[in-house]
Amino acid sequence: MNSQNKHLLLILFSFRLLSGFTKGNQVMDTSVNSNIVVDFEASAKPFNHFWKASVGSGHAKLGLRQDWQSQLKHLHDTTGVHGVRFHGTFDDDMGPVVTGSAASPVYNFTLVDELYDAIVAAGVTPIVELSFMPQVLANCTPGKCPTTMHYRGISTVPKTYECWHDLVKVFAEHLVERHGISMISTWRFEVWNELWGVPWGANASSGKQQDSSYMALYNASYVALKSVSPKILVGGPATEEVQHVSDFVDALSAWNIDADFVSTHLYPTDWCTSEANASRDSDCFTNAILDARSQAPNHAFYMTEFNCGWKNNLIHDGESHAYAASFFLRTINALKNHDIGALSWWTFSSIFEEQGLPTNEFGPFGANSAMQSVHGIPMPIYRVFELLAGAGNVSHAVEINGVLRPSDMTLAVLATSNTTLTALPDRHGNSTEVTNTLGPGEQARTISIYLSNFLPDFGADVSTDLHKQDASNVARDTCNASEWLSNTDFAGGDLLPEAKKFRTNSSAACCEACRSYVPVFFCDAWVWKDAKQLDPRRCYLKSKDAIGHKRHAPGLTAGFPGAPPAPPTPHHAYNTTRRVTVALKGLRNPDVSVRSRTINSTCANPKRVWTDRMQSIAWPTTTQLDELMEASRVCEESLTVSYDGNGFASVTVSLEAYATVQLLITQDTPSTDYSEYH
Repeated sequence: MNSQNKHLLLILFSFRLLSGFTKGNQVMDTSVNSNIVVDFEASAKPFNHFWKASVGSGHAKLGLRQDWQSQLKHLHDTTGVHGVRFHGTFDDDMGPVVTGSAASPVYNFTLVDELYDAIVAAGVTPIVELSFMPQVLANCTPGKCPTTMHYRGISTVPKTYECWHDLVKVFAEHLVERHGISMISTWRFEVWNELWGVPWGANASSGKQQDSSYMALYNASYVALKSVSPKILVGGPATEEVQHVSDFVDALSAWNIDADFVSTHLYPTDWCTSEANASRDSDCFTNAILDARSQAPNHAFYMTEFNCGWKNNLIHDGESHAYAASFFLRTINALKNHDIGALSWWTFSSIFEEQGLPTNEFGPFGANSAMQSVHGIPMPIYRVFELLAGAGNVSHAVEINGVLRPSDMTLAVLATSNTTLTALPDRHGNSTEVTNTLGPGEQARTISIYLSNFLPDFGADVSTDLHKQDASNVARDTCNASEWLSNTDFAGGDLLPEAKKFRTNSSAACCEACRSYVPVFFCDAWVWKDAKQLDPRRCYLKSKDAIGHKRHAPGLTAGFPGAPPAPPTPHHAYNTTRRVTVALKGLRNPDVSVRSRTINSTCANPKRVWTDRMQSIAWPTTTQLDELMEASRVCEESLTVSYDGNGFASVTVSLEAYATVQLLITQDTPSTDYSEYH
């Protein structure tokens, strides 16, 4: 078969369980049949690859590591991701960037240059988060400044907004001199992160510094950047939980400034798991994003942080499922026609340092949503990005069980193809209709169909319990010795790296250290060695992950920062296999071949191998890393193609819970005029 006379068709499926349930320890498995029709005869709509605009990382200093840089370049080369965002460009561990005094600053961008040069060399365009506050400029007493995360970024307002303005202006001038305005005008500059230490204030629309620390900081940044060049793109407010979007838009007018984009963050565990109804609403998360997007209709809109949830290890890729992949595809499908400029997955690597550097191959708390392990082993979410790399530039109409719709309660379908457009999208033109203008004998187009059978949260009740526990942890009951566990250890889940672990004179002092750990709800347990043990009186602070790994350990005392957590509420384990038939309306040629590429509990799931075969060894050997890399690969096989009474091709595939499948289809050039099927 001549490769010039083939049409390449890519079909991807992602499934989340639907209706299985548990009864005691028994998992009830059901199968559901679904019929999908993808209509290639109807008009198509432009499809923007907005998820490729950025991915997240921890903080700037990590980007000086060679392994971080290598992973970023590999991600770009294999998935088409072309942006990155991280905290802390101005942190003191990046130079410091500013020495001297606020009145007479001395600037040093040596390490910043090293970092951004590497990013540019990888083919990636940064979203430059302007944070955090250099000590010299911070409005606080050195050594007593409020800080954030393990790396202690200073989160407070500047001594004066003029000194912050000057830093931003000099920084921008330096970048333009180094890279040229043609490159820098493609970068985006985002002011601060989630209002950390820089409050929104009671009246941000007053136009006065004293009424909104954030708007004063944004104003100083905006004026500084635009004074260097009006081509430089700047935006904010980079808030958590899609807060203050409309407030920000309103405040811009009051301050007589503007924004080139409006940015915010959201995780489904922020609120979509807080109530039983919301926790089972497949569209709770994306509906919240769409509501926020509607509050800034005249601005570009960036989601500069998101993933499938940050509180519960069970709902990330690994062990028994590939949850994040299913979540990701449903999210893309729901947002595709709503002019989203960026959707930045947090994070692209387990090389991550919010609560300390990685303590094992798959990282510490917070890195469990990463796309790659410390040594670059791809997770299921990474493989989905790879499958999506070849998605088309238009989307096609889809029927689900006889109804024209992109999704039903749990099943979402996204069909795309590469095609010549008769009309280009305008500024907000994702709804612009286009047609395929390819004629017979022209180059093949690529068709990708993505399906996601998604029901939120692996055991929604577990996340509800976490919300309740978070609230109780803030209150923090006093340490109660009657509830401590003698000769007991909680294995794993350490919040601090070995070098940061400390000693206390008593188990009570260790408990108090857990109670006062910031942020408070991250320390869920503690372990203390008595004076007779090797390395005596060592205090270990633990995350919730450790509680389920209790073991006998003479000479150790374990406990909780308050009352012991309640046993987890029994929850549903959705385990429905979906048998799906996809009819390709408009594709009649009889010579069609199909290969499937699968991501599920056993395909492209290295963490399961790490857990089951390697007993979660902290740092695998070279041989074990090779085994994990092999386990990260998708599974491939050939499938059978059928034809209906009209001669249209169709294919049927069964998918287990959380599975993601790509169908790779090749087709001989149709013998009839292809324009007949536009």
